[in-house]
Amino acid sequence: MFHIEKKGKKRKLMQDNYSTYVNDHFSIYVLSDGVTGKLYTTTGITKIIENLIYIFERSFIGDFSINSLRFEVSSVINETIHVLAKEKHCSKDEFACTLMFVLLPSALDYYFIVHIGDGMIGRTKENIIEILSYPDTGVYINQTYTTSSPNIYNHIHVKKINKLLGQSNVLLMMTDGLFELIYDRVNHRLLNEFETAICKKEWEEIKGIIDSVDNDDDCSLCVFSCN
Repeated sequence: MFHIEKKGKKRKLMQDNYSTYVNDHFSIYVLSDGVTGKLYTTTGITKIIENLIYIFERSFIGDFSINSLRFEVSSVINETIHVLAKEKHCSKDEFACTLMFVLLPSALDYYFIVHIGDGMIGRTKENIIEILSYPDTGVYINQTYTTSSPNIYNHIHVKKINKLLGQSNVLLMMTDGLFELIYDRVNHRLLNEFETAICKKEWEEIKGIIDSVDNDDDCSLCVFSCN
């Protein structure tokens, strides 16, 4: 597992949050980014993930469909933020953050990815990176969806991804704040030097690439195995 983060030039505090949870039945990898200026983004995402894990621990992941998982996630987000806003006597917007997570069951040949807002989720496939979920930035430039957006159910992207059973050492990756800096829009793929370094697990090279980017916003990358 590899994780690196870099504070944005226009940020006073690093507001990206990366966390993992592993038990005998499933693992969950989470990356989120708090909206600039909001007071309780870390509190909000921490409690949302705690509540989701509570449900997943008491469920069989194989019973979830794409739609039922989307409904469960939206319900947990709405209920959690509603309770926290009452406790803190503040607007629900104070908990706003983007959210990505991978829910990886131990005994199944597939996994789920869940994505709200910008950021990207991908995996290595032979010698390339296959993008599984692109940033969702809405209609206007610099706009994104967050956990406090109205009608959040409609902005939660859930995919059921089959594992690449014939390929060993498959890596999953999540990025936040990096996509526009590492994506070649002319050729519609990630920059070759970034893609090659990920596939070859050249972590020092990756650190150098991220250190060299000119980022106003926080940026994060996490990479982990799905075998």
